[in-house]
Amino acid sequence: MHDFQVAKFDAKLGLVFGWANICTKAGAPYYDSDNECIPESVALEAWSSFMQGNRTLKLMHAGDEQGEVVFAFPLTSDIASSLGITAEQSGVVVGVKPNSAMLGKFASGELKGFSIGGSANWVDD
Repeated sequence: MHDFQVAKFDAKLGLVFGWANICTKAGAPYYDSDNECIPESVALEAWSSFMQGNRTLKLMHAGDEQGEVVFAFPLTSDIASSLGITAEQSGVVVGVKPNSAMLGKFASGELKGFSIGGSANWVDD
């Protein structure tokens, strides 16, 4: 199972929920399919900035806006702990409201993950 699969689909509200960013899994740094690891502190800062902006939902990080990210919750290890939540992984959970065409692709299972209209500037340590 891919880690970024849709976790919940709410047809009535037209919302799709799931992990948009995973930082750790079973306490270890998580590397995505591009072999990139985003530390919790970096994810928290980046998502804070993104959610204060236009919150664009895209298809595979490209093309026109396909909807909007309406919810984003940073489930970092320390935030989870402070709320009494035990989680196997940390990162950012989102709820997105796609346009009707994209919503249909989520409903049919054609789309299984999320893509936002954000960008990153990678800096080597």
